[in-house]
Amino acid sequence: MSDPGRVRDLISPPARDADAERRHNRELLRENDRAAYDSLNERVRGLSEEDRRLLAVRIAELIAYQDVDYARRYVDIVLDVAERERAKLGERTGLVITREVIRNLYKLMAYKDEYEVARLHLRASREQKAASVFAGTTKVKYNLHPPMLRAMGMKNKISVSERWLNPAFTALTRLRRLRGTWFDPFGRDRVRKEERRLIGWYTDLVRSAMDELKLQNKAAVLDIARLPDGIRGYEDVKLRSAAEATAHAEVLRGRLANTLSLPLLTNTEN
Repeated sequence: MSDPGRVRDLISPPARDADAERRHNRELLRENDRAAYDSLNERVRGLSEEDRRLLAVRIAELIAYQDVDYARRYVDIVLDVAERERAKLGERTGLVITREVIRNLYKLMAYKDEYEVARLHLRASREQKAASVFAGTTKVKYNLHPPMLRAMGMKNKISVSERWLNPAFTALTRLRRLRGTWFDPFGRDRVRKEERRLIGWYTDLVRSAMDELKLQNKAAVLDIARLPDGIRGYEDVKLRSAAEATAHAEVLRGRLANTLSLPLLTNTEN
């Protein structure tokens, strides 16, 4: 029997507002993290409905990705940008720069390393998803090619069943607190180093641009806030796109400098 309503909900789930998104994502967190999640959401109450909806998702994801302090760092930066945008441009223009920072800072902070791949897999197991769509018993296998094995010279992917993969991913997820520390077994990889560098680079870049923000250069600052959107792909592809974004940032900084040097136009009519 066909069920078009179920198919429609699977393809395009009903949208949630900010409060519904907050309640939904709160339930996905560990009980010990929920009070901190509520507190961080309370801090962004002064933003628009859509901004709060975006943040409700991203704050929860960053807590699960690393920890509460990591999510708090994200919120601190977003609110700093929002405060400066309001002060310099006012409410009537809308906090469009802040919204780009909400999206793009999160993209950099939630980079897909080995720990995150394991966490995402466990949260939405493909076997469980398949079982919810298809009738009968399903068997799923994964073809993996981890960077560590590539570094050892292994060129072919390895096939792993869900039965063996889930315990390994569970252990890997629990080790995520090692991310970026001296003990991180993946942290010395050049891509991982670049991913960590990009977070600080973008934060400093945005703060510097907000120092110079005015109505005349709003477009250039907005382009700076959007820079991470062009950083895509994995491995060498990601490194190349990051280098391109860094080079483009210097062009945009030049645009800001030129705008600052322009004389103010005054009305000379009597």
